[in-house]
Amino acid sequence: MMYSKNTILYSWHIKVVVVGLILQFFLLLHMQYKTTIEEVDRRLYVGAYNIKYYLGEDFINKDLGKNSLSAAETFEKFTSLHEKGREVGVDYLYLLIRDRDEIVYAALSDKPQEIGEVKNNGFWLSLTETGDDSLEETLKAFDSHKPVYLGSSDMWDSYRSIYLPQISLDGVKYLAGADVTISNLKREVLLKTLRIFLPFLLLFIILIPLGRFLARSFWERERLENHIDHLNKKDLLTGVYNRKQGLQLLSHYLNRSHSNDRFFSVFLVGIDNLDSINKNLGMKAGDNLLIILINILRSVFRKSDNIMRLEGNKFLVMLEDFDSASLEHINKTITQRVDYFNKHNKNNYFMKVNYILHEYHGEKTRDFLESALLELRYLKDNRNSEERKMQTDILKGIRQKEFKTYFQPKVDLEREEVSFEALVRWLHPIKGIISPNKFIPLAERSSVINEITKIVLEDSLRAAEILGRRISINLSPISLDNNDFFEEILETLKNSEFSNLISFEITERSAINNFEETLVKIRSLNKVGSFVSIDDFGIGYSSLSYLDMLPVREVKIDKLFIESISISKINSLIVKAVVDMGRVKNFKVTCEGVETLEQIRVLSHLGCRIFQGYFFGKAEKLSVVAQNLSSQVYLKKIRNIKLMSTKKPPLKVVND
Repeated sequence: MMYSKNTILYSWHIKVVVVGLILQFFLLLHMQYKTTIEEVDRRLYVGAYNIKYYLGEDFINKDLGKNSLSAAETFEKFTSLHEKGREVGVDYLYLLIRDRDEIVYAALSDKPQEIGEVKNNGFWLSLTETGDDSLEETLKAFDSHKPVYLGSSDMWDSYRSIYLPQISLDGVKYLAGADVTISNLKREVLLKTLRIFLPFLLLFIILIPLGRFLARSFWERERLENHIDHLNKKDLLTGVYNRKQGLQLLSHYLNRSHSNDRFFSVFLVGIDNLDSINKNLGMKAGDNLLIILINILRSVFRKSDNIMRLEGNKFLVMLEDFDSASLEHINKTITQRVDYFNKHNKNNYFMKVNYILHEYHGEKTRDFLESALLELRYLKDNRNSEERKMQTDILKGIRQKEFKTYFQPKVDLEREEVSFEALVRWLHPIKGIISPNKFIPLAERSSVINEITKIVLEDSLRAAEILGRRISINLSPISLDNNDFFEEILETLKNSEFSNLISFEITERSAINNFEETLVKIRSLNKVGSFVSIDDFGIGYSSLSYLDMLPVREVKIDKLFIESISISKINSLIVKAVVDMGRVKNFKVTCEGVETLEQIRVLSHLGCRIFQGYFFGKAEKLSVVAQNLSSQVYLKKIRNIKLMSTKKPPLKVVND
């Protein structure tokens, strides 16, 4: 990665150099143009001034008349004049005189092979006959006493010219002129520029590869040194300090704390199930857990808090001047983020962590670390003991039928229909009702979840028979991925008359993980009359494209989106998109966690018609649910809600 960035940087430098060279070339070209114009003007003046000497006094004294020279004499003089002009460095030399209302060439130099092609060998040739566009400037030049420099053109070319007012010995006023063609002028400018620029260009052509070689050598050396330094100081997998460098840094902190009486502590955290993950799922899964944990720690602690990998599964965060009052917030945040990973990671494995804050009280480094590790081990042993006890209690509770199925209503306001979701409750004889959030993760880690799912399925089939209503059951990712247990579910449904009233709710993670296999299982459930819902939609992958591919009959939008639906435009857009897709793909959309009439109004406006939440009723025993149905409790509530939701809400006054 280092080399790639440096290569891009070098490439950018090359582009800058090339642009610089181009700009330098045009600047040099401009400067040479100005210098060359000055040089050309000097040559034009010298050439024009010396014409009278080049032609000889006999030419000047003959009144410059039409018949003063024969054709042979003009040819000889004007070809000779051409050679003189070349010696001076101009293309043409000539004399212009007035002949009544016209201006004519009394002399015009040219090459021997071309002079004969000009009318009268270039002698007494009218300026207008040549198509010259400088007639006006030429007339003004006759009245001038100074040289006139100008640009001109005729039927043959364009020129840089000079008109030098002169008076012959016999008193005739004439203009001594000289031209350099613009094409020759440009060529001269370009050649002079190239003579100066090419050495620079050649130098760059030589220096650029050399510079690139030196730069690459420097970057390679720097990269190698950084890599060696990284190997010496950092853990290759996680990027935190390795044990050797970390212990040196820790000793430095402890010495500074001891000498300056500064408060110092360490946060020690370990992944308890790392060995099990490595053994059962492979090192890659274990490495992923380590990286996830480091990302969590970096997001929770300060940038100045250095982290070291103390052992394979343990990390130590060095906290200087740490405010212990924030420990509760840190513990809560870490717990939340670990739980979120355990719930939503697509690989169906879990991270089990323990962590402590251990304060420094002046011990030696070795003693300080040993006491911190001992405290963490004590916490781990106690926690594991509690979990093992709860897992034993779960098995015992299953045998003693402590797990009961409760039913929460789902209402379709438009059709005035009621269905139910089956929710398991653990009625512990001593601890009372234990939250599913506590025992479900433990049950999933020990695969006892399949036994609990059997209980819920049997109770739901019995409820479907009694109530005559559809019952939905949560199907754990563990249960869905277990092919043997899934076959048991299919067999149970095949042997029941009420399988068409049973549906299964799976999370987005379950649906997308092993997508092809999940697709086959959903179709198997459809064949026996059941169907599948996507539960908690929006907090996992939230991909509408998967909904397009899965043959699901219902999508349940997570309550996270419903809680702030009245104030969140983004949540409203997401809900509306799912509802619109459900209309196109013919699946139902249920909104979970509905608790207020205002939420119902907003959701109804977005096109939702099926709701579930405490506003309609909590999960209750089958007998209570049956009684509510027979006494039309749910129907009355539905009609009352429909009546209230049609009324306009009171005007809200917002104080600025």
